[in-house]
Amino acid sequence: MKAKTKIPRPTKVRVFHVDYSITWSSKKKMGTTLGLFRQGAQKIEISTDQGEQQAADSLHHEIIHAIRDAVGCCYTESDEVQTRAVNVGLICARRDNPQVFAWIDQVFAGGAR
Repeated sequence: MKAKTKIPRPTKVRVFHVDYSITWSSKKKMGTTLGLFRQGAQKIEISTDQGEQQAADSLHHEIIHAIRDAVGCCYTESDEVQTRAVNVGLICARRDNPQVFAWIDQVFAGGAR
């Protein structure tokens, strides 16, 4: 059986038409914050002082903030709750239904008609 190649941590992500840099920062710089979406600066910052699963969760969460910003949602306390709910829901849906998301990815990549 062929071993899986580990994918390196990403350093950029495109949300709609905007490219965001992703930086991985230490606890010394981030404090207790796990991730930050820097609105207007086109930056996402993720703490390196968390496990890989939590880091992936944090990055996914910040990407959702970027999506919400791109469609004009203003930040409020309820935004954080909604973002957390969508984040966890999508992560679980992707994990539990890989065939569904493989099909969706294929369609949007132009592989199915």
